[in-house]
Amino acid sequence: MDRAYFNWVVDHFEADMYETTKKAFNKRSSVSKQGGRPYLYSPREIGETMVRHFRDCVKYNQPFTITGLCLQLGISRQGMFKIKKSPNDELVDIIKKGRMMVEFYLEMQLTLAPNPAFAIFILKNMGWSDKRIVKTEANARISDKEKIEARNRINNLKN
Repeated sequence: MDRAYFNWVVDHFEADMYETTKKAFNKRSSVSKQGGRPYLYSPREIGETMVRHFRDCVKYNQPFTITGLCLQLGISRQGMFKIKKSPNDELVDIIKKGRMMVEFYLEMQLTLAPNPAFAIFILKNMGWSDKRIVKTEANARISDKEKIEARNRINNLKN
């Protein structure tokens, strides 16, 4: 793992986090539209915790992981996925960016590792796919003139 490069990436993550999150966030606002308990963390606090986690990972040569982020934040993985469904866009964005950092790390492992099977497995579980999906529509409309021309070409091939 190239520490200088990953530190540079974390620096950009941190700069973007400070740019996109507001300092003032009402944590007392409800977690859902129907009501509920208030937020535990502001988006900025989550972002700062993520930056600390990523810096520690780089410092100690450890991989970026979703579970590591959750442990650092003091929430479960299910809790993180619940935050992704929050009505607060700022909170959802910072969670998505943290997840993207983990995906970035795994992508780098794919390119650098002699056997990237584990990274491929994890990325597939994160929604990535190695299958090409091609959708076709069979409801193609052709005019009568085109049908006649096609029949003539087929007849000419038979002769």
